[in-house]
Amino acid sequence: MGIGILAHPGPTAKPQATRSSQSLEVISAWVETYNSGDVDNWLALYADDAVVNGTLLKFDPEYIRGVQLMNIAWHEAFRLSDCTAADLDVFHCDYQRTNDMLARAGMSAEGIIEFGFDDSGSIRRSDLTVVNPEVTTFERALSTWIEAEHPEVDLATRFGQILLAEVSGDLLALVDEFVEQSDAYPLAG
Repeated sequence: MGIGILAHPGPTAKPQATRSSQSLEVISAWVETYNSGDVDNWLALYADDAVVNGTLLKFDPEYIRGVQLMNIAWHEAFRLSDCTAADLDVFHCDYQRTNDMLARAGMSAEGIIEFGFDDSGSIRRSDLTVVNPEVTTFERALSTWIEAEHPEVDLATRFGQILLAEVSGDLLALVDEFVEQSDAYPLAG
């Protein structure tokens, strides 16, 4: 996986290094459980009041579970690199995210994921920032096209263009149809 970490030097470097190592282990477990589709153990890495991209887990764990099940169906995977400690409890990691939908469009998502930890070592926050705008452009174009061409499809859009697991298989067929009629996709490699 190749996750690297940089701890702040100074008089408390040893406790920070230990805490940083523990956080790095949790980040590694996050990647492993996410990529393997182990939703229950992935969710267990989070604090009870954690926030995932603006969604409080304790208020909506079934929504998060639905998103994860869709990600499993789409063979979504993360690869993290260059994880650095922003402070004792916050880490920034570069990521590349792949899944069947993005592959059909000829792209992957790249960006930064920020992990925040509580005193027990649980993840209290994880936020993804996509840095390649063509992904957002594709997701918006796809959603607009589905709404126009297939108004019978109920797109559950929350926090961007996240589409729930109940429609994941049918949605991939719509992605194929969209890409087939598109002059813009798939992107040339």
